[in-house]
Amino acid sequence: MTHAEIYTRLHTLKERSDLDADTRVELDMLTLAIYDDLRRVPNASNRAAAACIGHMLKGANARANKALAYTWTDKNGLQCACDGYRAYRLRKALPLPVLPDDLKSLDLERVFDPVIKRRSIRLAYVDRGELNAYIELQRAEHGRKHAPVWEFGDGLPTVNAVYLFELLTVLPDAVLMVDPENPLSPVYAASDLGDAVLLPIRPAKKQALAPAAYRIIADAKRRNPEAPEITLDQLAIIAAETAA
Repeated sequence: MTHAEIYTRLHTLKERSDLDADTRVELDMLTLAIYDDLRRVPNASNRAAAACIGHMLKGANARANKALAYTWTDKNGLQCACDGYRAYRLRKALPLPVLPDDLKSLDLERVFDPVIKRRSIRLAYVDRGELNAYIELQRAEHGRKHAPVWEFGDGLPTVNAVYLFELLTVLPDAVLMVDPENPLSPVYAASDLGDAVLLPIRPAKKQALAPAAYRIIADAKRRNPEAPEITLDQLAIIAAETAA
């Protein structure tokens, strides 16, 4: 039984109504100790970064584009890697498979430039240890094949939590930024080591409002936070996208 599974069992035990005060205190202490263990992750390193990107390359959909299984150097001397969901540009190359001469590299500037231009707010700091604990507890509850998600907040992107953890392992000093007008916009990570883009996902509970609907509501709240006003035409757009 893993630490995460033990933590989950302890949490379930604490919900029992027949526990005496001393037992409840002991369970609280054990739960806290195990959670602290889950938060302890090795410091980010070049070796860990190479392992993360190497794992990404092996899982890339090479059938769609064989170049996704390799790294390449762009015109600015940056080591690039992409799997279709996230992309990295590193200033210092890591020991990873290099694109063969007979394959054509992707133009990541076309991916990064629009995201960089639209970034406008900085997302809240994400602690790698807290994120790792969250992932382990989610998997303990839902199974190892479960793909936990990380929500940055209302109106902000939701991402694959494992992908985010790996991004913070590759770029541990990253500052995460996003376009607040569109919760489905990519997350941009800026770092002294390079930069990265992580595409969001669209969980079922957030599917009710599409991008246009979010923008309408966000604009109304910005104009009048206390009493947002929406016109009938705007309401029709929201209703149409919700029903779609």
